[in-house]
Amino acid sequence: IESKSFAIGNGETQTNPNATPAIIDSGTTLILADDDVVKAYWGQVKGAEVNEDGVTFPCNTQLPDFHIALGPTYMATVPGDLMNYMRVSNGARGVCFGGLQSNSGGSKQIYGDVLFKSQFVVFDGGNKTVGFAPHK
Repeated sequence: IESKSFAIGNGETQTNPNATPAIIDSGTTLILADDDVVKAYWGQVKGAEVNEDGVTFPCNTQLPDFHIALGPTYMATVPGDLMNYMRVSNGARGVCFGGLQSNSGGSKQIYGDVLFKSQFVVFDGGNKTVGFAPHK
């Protein structure tokens, strides 16, 4: 699907200038997005770090909501608490692994379970379509 725009928290909608097509994949855990999107989101999170294993951040951080275009007319919202995939180390603050990670320059963005937790998703194989609606 086309996925060319996004927003962070209450911020303005931004265009992903080098957007690759996205696939919706129930077999993928994270949201794997283009680097411009990943950098923009985690750039808003104090203490976030990008390393060879992915993006991590202090677990006590309140993450902003992530809004992502799914097709030309629908903007899905993933609440900030779902953007925290898991704790990877303990300690005073703990370190957590982000639910939004880089697709490593791949030719597709892959939207997995982190997105699914915030949306009702319907796959229509006969008509080759997918539909979305927010959880309420």
